[in-house]
Amino acid sequence: MTASATHLDHLARHVRGPVHLPGTEGYADARSGFQRALTHRPAVVAEALDAADVGAAVRFATARGLAVAVQATGHGLVAPATGDAMLISTRRMDSVRVDPVARTAWLGAGVRWRRVLDATAAHGLAPLSGSSPGVGAVSYTLGGGLGPLARRYGYAADHVRRVELVTADGEVREVSADRTRTCSGRCAAAAATSASSPGWSSAWCPWRGSTAAVCSSTALTPPRCWRPTGAGRRPCPPS
Repeated sequence: MTASATHLDHLARHVRGPVHLPGTEGYADARSGFQRALTHRPAVVAEALDAADVGAAVRFATARGLAVAVQATGHGLVAPATGDAMLISTRRMDSVRVDPVARTAWLGAGVRWRRVLDATAAHGLAPLSGSSPGVGAVSYTLGGGLGPLARRYGYAADHVRRVELVTADGEVREVSADRTRTCSGRCAAAAATSASSPGWSSAWCPWRGSTAAVCSSTALTPPRCWRPTGAGRRPCPPS
């Protein structure tokens, strides 16, 4: 099925973010990402503003037999969406909420590391990010999150505490250590089968002058990290 102006109007009534068809203003920009060797050419692009938008877009695509692809920054594009497909762009979902007391942060699906680093540096906190501030934080972590500090603190994916995701049926769901016995395994399975991960919460460590990334595999144990002190290094207190 090829999306039409009628379908666009229907989708626009259920998605708060912009929607685009080929040839319309904004389509070329919305489908583009960092990777230019491969290019998305979907039948429709939905720019989600929140998890509800993602869910509405997935349900729309499912009802009309459209394949679904999701893009935040486009760094990891390997199979472009073409033909009868919908691209859900999460680049506008770039919120960061920091809890300096709990040393956690909630990251929107499209936020880049630069914004995360700017938000957390004021509190003396750092994530387990990669070396490039332009990469999407959530997408990076879904891929494992192997960064400069991984040898000491582990993969970024090991520190995910809570994930809000949209499954293939268009439902918004939450995965966390409180809701599942093993958050890491469930998060990995969810990431592999879900339509999108609108956001998640992460655990952080006090760290000066570092560009480090996200959250704890279970919320039952504190992150393994160290605080520089005059007397040497000691474990961070439980959060």
